[in-house]
Amino acid sequence: MHEMALAQNIINIVEQVMECNGVEKVKAIHITAGKMSLVLPDSLQSCFDILTKNTKLEGTALDIKFMPLIYHCPICSKIFVSEDMIDNCICCGWGNLMPIFGRSVKIEGIEVLNEVT
Repeated sequence: MHEMALAQNIINIVEQVMECNGVEKVKAIHITAGKMSLVLPDSLQSCFDILTKNTKLEGTALDIKFMPLIYHCPICSKIFVSEDMIDNCICCGWGNLMPIFGRSVKIEGIEVLNEVT
């Protein structure tokens, strides 16, 4: 289950940002994931919840948005977007395509909870 390692990496990054900016509480972490990242949102949230129990990040929501795959064909030089994983270029039919975007997971933003004291 790679979601546990991914959750730990997200926690490490967010804790560093919190410390550098004097943030005490985070409401949500906004994440984009490519479709080939194979992230399972419920599993990632569960792992995140387990790892953040009794910490400053407990109760923080993960807002995960999936991005389509972007391919580039080296034969016809076309760039195209697909919601699904494909092997052949939709323009020329060349096989063994590799996406230029679609495997990454990125923290897009951190939503801070403003507490009035």
